[in-house]
Amino acid sequence: MSMFSELNISGIYFIEDAGGIKIGSAGNIETRRTDLQTANSYRLKILGFIKCDKGNLLKEERLAHDYFAENRIHLEWFDKHIKKELKKYIKGRQGILIEEDNKKLDNNLIATLYGEKPITSMRPRCNFYTHLPAAILGKRGTNERYRTISYKGKRVYISCRKWEQLLNIKKEYREYLVGNTRRQWTQ
Repeated sequence: MSMFSELNISGIYFIEDAGGIKIGSAGNIETRRTDLQTANSYRLKILGFIKCDKGNLLKEERLAHDYFAENRIHLEWFDKHIKKELKKYIKGRQGILIEEDNKKLDNNLIATLYGEKPITSMRPRCNFYTHLPAAILGKRGTNERYRTISYKGKRVYISCRKWEQLLNIKKEYREYLVGNTRRQWTQ
């Protein structure tokens, strides 16, 4: 079972960053947090979430947005001063609060000799471009699978860049073969 298994659900999430609190909805809260973290230079922290089925996501999200409308900064982002009221709101809607001392659900960091690092830094590296992570097949999250190829008798990880290069080489080779086949038929 994943350490984020409780976040593999649909619902309304409340995520804090350096500038404010985002109130949004997602079919899979863990995947959404990972996507948001990739685009954000500050560490994101899930303050809590409200479970609901996918059919009620927009309705529940609109309720939360309307409740905190006075504190809206921009679109789905709200002022950090709503934190105390937010806790009451989440409890009142039978949601789940993630407390400071409960790192089980918000543990996206690992301890290394050089300090804390995001868990994404532990992804395998591309065999050909070692500064790039391996390409992910399917969804991101705790059960990621990575693209591999056979190279010198071994399976090795490859990045998106290397995969695109291989596809271009394959395409050029096919075009070359088609061109040579046409020349043979015309002679």
